[in-house]
Amino acid sequence: MESEASKEKRLIEQKQSQETANRQLKILETLQDLESFQSWRDLIVVPTIQQLEAEIASQEADKMSEVILRSKLKHLNSLKYLFYDVFDQAKAQRQLNK
Repeated sequence: MESEASKEKRLIEQKQSQETANRQLKILETLQDLESFQSWRDLIVVPTIQQLEAEIASQEADKMSEVILRSKLKHLNSLKYLFYDVFDQAKAQRQLNK
C-alpha cells in the first residue's frame, strides 16, 4: 500500500507537471499570435517543408543515398511535428480548458 509520503510526492509531481504543461501552452499561444512568428513560419518554414516534400517525392530521390533520404525525411517530419502537430495539440488543449 502506498504511504502518505508517496501519495503526497505523487500529488506534488502531478501538480508540477500540470503547471509546466500550462506554461508551455501559454508560450505556444503567445508564439502563435505573434505576427513576427507567423511571418517567419510562412516565409521560411512552410517553403522549407514544401521543398523537402518535393525533393523526397521527386524522381531524384531514387538517386539519393539512403543516409541523405533519411535525413531529409527526419528533417521534414520534425518540422511538420513542431509547426503543425504541436500547435494543433495546443489548440485542442485550449479548447478543452475552456
